Parts: sequence; structure tokens; C-alpha cells
Amino acid sequence: AATAWDRGQGAWPQMSLAERIAAIENLCVELGKKREDIVNCLMWDIAKNSSDAAKEFDRTMDFVKAVITEIRADPTIKQGMAAWTEVSGVCAQVRRGPIGVMLGLAPFNYPLNEMYAMLIPAL
Repeated sequence: AATAWDRGQGAWPQMSLAERIAAIENLCVELGKKREDIVNCLMWDIAKNSSDAAKEFDRTMDFVKAVITEIRADPTIKQGMAAWTEVSGVCAQVRRGPIGVMLGLAPFNYPLNEMYAMLIPAL
């Protein structure tokens, strides 16, 4: 992760928001191709039944799509930079973009869903 970050000069932090969204969408397509393998892994690794493991996978993919939809619907994002905003006399411009290496630790009972629930909004 630190090598990919490369003090902010790596490929990911240099991508535009649109490019990062496209990369996440491509990841979801590839994960979808491995759905059955991932569901089986969840079954064996944490003793979920087939139905619960499949629901976790599907819920996670739905969550990723919902986050992307919200990002695209937000008119303030504009490639990661919102317009100047004043709140209580303080003027600020919010920058949305990668700012460093992230550590995410998912619980054993919902590893896929909880990890992506932390990871995707951070990207």
C-alpha cells in the first residue's frame, strides 16, 4: 500500500475521480466473475451457509454501486473539488481525494461487506 501511495505520487492518487470510479467499477465486474468462488470462501472460512454468503456478496456489490451513484449525483464533487463554502464565518473548499494509506480491519462475521463499507467511500 505504501509503495502504491508513493508519497502521493503513485498511480492511484494521481488518478482523477472519474478514473478511480472506473477502476472500482472494473473491480466489481471482475469480482462478479468470481462470485461463486467468493461465496464458497465465505462459507468455508467463517461457516456461513450458502444463502447468507451469497447475500453478503450481493449486498456488498449493491453497496459499491450505491456509493458510486451518490458520488456521481453530488454536484459539489466536480472531479474531487467542491465550490467554496462558508459555514459560521469560516470559508473552506473541501478537497475529495486520496490522502494516504488506509488500514481497514473487518470483523470475522461479515468480512467482505464490512471491509468494502469502509474501503469504497475512502477511495
